Amino acid sequence: MAPLVSVIIPVYNVADYLEHCVTSVRNQIYKNLEIILVDDGSSDNCPALCDNYAKEDNRIKVIHKENGGLSCARNAGLEVATGDLIAFVDSDDYVHPEYISRLYDMMAKSGAGIAICNFRKIYSNSLVFNYPQIPSSDYITMDYQKALDELVGFNSVQYVLTWNKLYKRQIFDELRFPVGKISEDFYMSFKVLHLAGTIAMSTDQLYYYYLRKGSIIHSRDNVSDYNIEALDEFDEYTEKLGLNYKDKSLFIRCNSVMEDYWAAFKNKNKPRMQETAETFNTLKDRMDKNGVPLNHKAKLFYSHKKLFIWERGLIDIVGSIKIKLNLYR
Repeated sequence: MAPLVSVIIPVYNVADYLEHCVTSVRNQIYKNLEIILVDDGSSDNCPALCDNYAKEDNRIKVIHKENGGLSCARNAGLEVATGDLIAFVDSDDYVHPEYISRLYDMMAKSGAGIAICNFRKIYSNSLVFNYPQIPSSDYITMDYQKALDELVGFNSVQYVLTWNKLYKRQIFDELRFPVGKISEDFYMSFKVLHLAGTIAMSTDQLYYYYLRKGSIIHSRDNVSDYNIEALDEFDEYTEKLGLNYKDKSLFIRCNSVMEDYWAAFKNKNKPRMQETAETFNTLKDRMDKNGVPLNHKAKLFYSHKKLFIWERGLIDIVGSIKIKLNLYR
């Protein structure tokens, strides 16, 4: 019999999206599932919806708890999960019918501790399920050091995210998500990749990530504070493994601070703009000392902040047009 997979879905005030999410998980080709809905103190109709889903499907468990944030909700799900394998799905997203089956197949064939898939950004989350045909594709395997190289590389997002993966349960035996942090995915990513040992990676887009205005991260201009804190922990953790990523983590810090400057500009938060500019200068001094070159965006930010704002704004405008024309995937 195929091993039990615990799918943990944190739920908070997403009544308009929850049915789409839960239905996509219930309709998985892989049937041996334990679906854990963690109602994180929702004030809308989510608590009742969760209870109704549990009545309809005996694979569904519901936890009602006081609001504690995403990490706290995920941890609550881990505490009651009984599956041999663990997956996470955010409650305003949805997944392809073969999401679990393909990830499990990769793990079973490779012996990997984690299987990773690609995702597609979605800008309209209607109840119409429009899944593309996904051809059977190959996947690659790598050890944790190669995965950590990718984590701090140019195309790192697949490695950072929590929800596009299937994990062996023992990875979370003593590991929990950091409560009260915005960058909880990065805090966990380097630890789970290391504990996995072997990682299987596919380019198949099996997860559908819905970008909505109410998402946690979109309008925050203090994200770099948490990113830098997470990167400090990353440097310390990898140093104990005999690895040195400090130059690459400086580069990531620099980019994160610039994104916060742009968010502060949009929020008309002048004190935060000043603060992030000062942090950038401190990071640049460290980068100069270590011989780490600035990229185009950082050079522009350092020399001509007004031009940086114009260029960053133009990128956002082009992105908005692509969204309206349904060209952005």
